[in-house]
Amino acid sequence: HDAEVMLLREAIERINPDKVQINTVVRPPAEPWAHPVSQDRLEDIRRMLGEKAEIIVPARERSCAPAPLPSDEEIIAAVARRPMSSADVSDGLGADAQLVGRRMDALCESGQLRIVEFSGKRFYALADSAMPELLGNFQGEKRKN
Repeated sequence: HDAEVMLLREAIERINPDKVQINTVVRPPAEPWAHPVSQDRLEDIRRMLGEKAEIIVPARERSCAPAPLPSDEEIIAAVARRPMSSADVSDGLGADAQLVGRRMDALCESGQLRIVEFSGKRFYALADSAMPELLGNFQGEKRKN
Protein backbone atom coordinates (compact mmCIF):
# COMPACT_ATOMS: atom_id res chain seq x y z
CA HIS A 1 0.00 0.00 0.00
CA ASP A 2 2.05 2.81 -1.38
CA ALA A 3 -0.36 5.44 -0.06
CA GLU A 4 0.33 4.30 3.52
CA VAL A 5 4.08 4.38 2.87
CA MET A 6 3.76 7.95 1.61
CA LEU A 7 1.87 8.91 4.79
CA LEU A 8 4.80 7.47 6.76
CA ARG A 9 7.18 9.52 4.64
CA GLU A 10 5.25 12.70 5.51
CA ALA A 11 5.47 11.81 9.22
CA ILE A 12 9.19 11.11 8.87
CA GLU A 13 9.73 14.49 7.24
CA ARG A 14 7.87 16.22 10.11
CA ILE A 15 9.72 14.29 12.83
CA ASN A 16 13.09 14.60 11.03
CA PRO A 17 14.90 11.64 12.64
CA ASP A 18 18.56 10.88 11.93
CA LYS A 19 17.53 7.60 10.33
CA VAL A 20 14.60 5.25 9.84
CA GLN A 21 15.14 1.51 10.07
CA ILE A 22 12.82 -0.86 8.23
CA ASN A 23 12.55 -4.62 8.44
CA THR A 24 10.05 -7.41 7.92
CA VAL A 25 8.61 -10.33 9.87
CA VAL A 26 11.32 -12.97 10.30
CA ARG A 27 9.85 -15.05 13.14
CA PRO A 28 6.28 -16.01 14.02
CA PRO A 29 4.43 -12.70 14.50
CA ALA A 30 2.17 -11.69 17.36
CA GLU A 31 -0.52 -10.71 14.84
CA PRO A 32 -1.84 -13.44 12.50
CA TRP A 33 -2.25 -10.96 9.62
CA ALA A 34 1.48 -10.08 9.57
CA HIS A 35 3.42 -11.70 6.72
CA PRO A 36 7.02 -11.37 5.49
CA VAL A 37 7.77 -8.75 2.83
CA SER A 38 10.13 -9.60 -0.04
CA GLN A 39 13.55 -7.99 -0.30
CA ASP A 40 12.41 -6.22 -3.50
CA ARG A 41 9.41 -4.72 -1.69
CA LEU A 42 11.62 -3.61 1.21
CA GLU A 43 13.86 -1.85 -1.32
CA ASP A 44 10.82 -0.15 -2.88
CA ILE A 45 9.64 1.02 0.54
CA ARG A 46 13.15 2.23 1.43
CA ARG A 47 13.24 4.35 -1.74
CA MET A 48 9.76 5.77 -1.07
CA LEU A 49 10.67 6.68 2.52
CA GLY A 50 13.70 8.67 1.42
CA GLU A 51 17.41 8.89 2.06
CA LYS A 52 17.15 8.44 5.84
CA ALA A 53 15.59 4.99 5.46
CA GLU A 54 17.71 1.85 5.73
CA ILE A 55 16.94 -1.85 5.70
CA ILE A 56 18.17 -3.50 8.88
CA VAL A 57 20.60 -6.37 8.32
CA PRO A 58 19.91 -9.37 10.58
CA ALA A 59 22.41 -9.63 13.44
CA ARG A 60 23.45 -13.14 12.37
CA GLU A 61 25.20 -11.62 9.34
CA ARG A 62 27.66 -9.85 11.63
CA SER A 63 30.57 -11.79 13.02
CA CYS A 64 32.09 -11.94 16.47
CA ALA A 65 33.70 -14.57 18.66
CA PRO A 66 31.10 -16.78 20.36
CA ALA A 67 30.64 -16.63 24.12
CA PRO A 68 30.24 -19.71 26.31
CA LEU A 69 27.01 -21.68 26.07
CA PRO A 70 24.20 -19.78 27.83
CA SER A 71 22.34 -21.44 30.67
CA ASP A 72 18.98 -23.11 30.15
CA GLU A 73 17.43 -20.25 32.12
CA GLU A 74 18.92 -17.65 29.74
CA ILE A 75 17.65 -19.54 26.70
CA ILE A 76 14.16 -19.97 28.20
CA ALA A 77 14.02 -16.30 29.21
CA ALA A 78 14.88 -15.24 25.64
CA VAL A 79 12.29 -17.55 24.07
CA ALA A 80 9.63 -16.58 26.62
CA ARG A 81 9.50 -13.09 25.08
CA ARG A 82 8.77 -14.34 21.55
CA PRO A 83 9.49 -17.34 19.31
CA MET A 84 13.14 -17.40 18.24
CA SER A 85 15.36 -19.52 16.03
CA SER A 86 18.51 -21.04 17.49
CA ALA A 87 20.42 -18.47 15.40
CA ASP A 88 18.39 -15.65 17.01
CA VAL A 89 19.25 -16.93 20.49
CA SER A 90 22.91 -17.51 19.68
CA ASP A 91 23.21 -14.03 18.13
CA GLY A 92 21.40 -12.37 21.03
CA LEU A 93 23.47 -14.14 23.65
CA GLY A 94 26.70 -14.20 21.61
CA ALA A 95 27.05 -18.00 21.75
CA ASP A 96 27.91 -20.74 19.25
CA ALA A 97 24.84 -21.47 17.08
CA GLN A 98 25.33 -25.24 16.89
CA LEU A 99 25.72 -25.62 20.65
CA VAL A 100 22.69 -23.41 21.29
CA GLY A 101 20.65 -25.40 18.75
CA ARG A 102 21.51 -28.70 20.43
CA ARG A 103 20.65 -27.27 23.84
CA MET A 104 17.32 -25.92 22.55
CA ASP A 105 16.48 -29.34 21.08
CA ALA A 106 17.19 -30.88 24.50
CA LEU A 107 14.88 -28.29 26.10
CA CYS A 108 12.17 -29.40 23.63
CA GLU A 109 12.70 -33.03 24.59
CA SER A 110 12.36 -32.12 28.27
CA GLY A 111 9.07 -30.31 27.55
CA GLN A 112 10.26 -26.79 28.35
CA LEU A 113 10.28 -25.54 24.73
CA ARG A 114 8.32 -26.45 21.62
CA ILE A 115 9.05 -26.07 17.92
CA VAL A 116 7.05 -23.65 15.74
CA GLU A 117 7.39 -23.78 11.95
CA PHE A 118 6.99 -20.45 10.11
CA SER A 119 7.83 -19.63 6.48
CA GLY A 120 9.78 -22.87 6.18
CA LYS A 121 11.97 -22.05 9.18
CA ARG A 122 12.20 -23.58 12.64
CA PHE A 123 11.57 -21.42 15.69
CA TYR A 124 11.42 -22.32 19.35
CA ALA A 125 8.71 -21.11 21.71
CA LEU A 126 7.94 -21.64 25.35
CA ALA A 127 6.05 -24.89 25.82
CA ASP A 128 2.42 -24.41 26.80
CA SER A 129 3.06 -26.46 29.95
CA ALA A 130 5.78 -24.00 31.05
CA MET A 131 3.47 -20.97 30.95
CA PRO A 132 1.88 -21.41 34.42
CA GLU A 133 5.36 -21.52 36.01
CA LEU A 134 6.37 -18.31 34.27
CA LEU A 135 3.12 -16.53 35.02
CA GLY A 136 3.30 -17.46 38.69
CA ASN A 137 1.06 -15.25 40.79
CA PHE A 138 -0.07 -13.16 37.83
CA GLN A 139 -2.37 -15.88 36.51
CA GLY A 140 -5.97 -14.93 37.10
CA GLU A 141 -5.21 -11.46 38.48
CA LYS A 142 -6.91 -8.46 36.93
CA ARG A 143 -4.84 -5.52 35.82
CA LYS A 144 -5.29 -2.36 37.86
CA ASN A 145 -5.30 1.00 36.07
